[in-house]
Amino acid sequence: MLRSAIYRVLACAIFAPRFTLRISPRLPPMKLSRLYRPQDRRFWLMIVLNLLSAVLAWFLRSWPLVPLATVVVALFALGNAALGMFIAWDLLRDERDD
Repeated sequence: MLRSAIYRVLACAIFAPRFTLRISPRLPPMKLSRLYRPQDRRFWLMIVLNLLSAVLAWFLRSWPLVPLATVVVALFALGNAALGMFIAWDLLRDERDD
């Protein structure tokens, strides 16, 4: 079931005109062109959060830390990545500038 849903989403992303994705009939179609919006603050916040999570992940892999510091830095990295993905999802669903 999950595999067929993933294949359906990938097929829509590859073969759909103008890169529109329709995951559910209740949700508006998503366009990948909505992701790039340099005039929107959410775009830059998404970029900063994703870069920060990459730097934190690199920091975790490069230097040995005590276990508590490792957990704290890992939680910050995961939180930044999750928030960045949520902002990206929100930008994809936003229809204001279309």
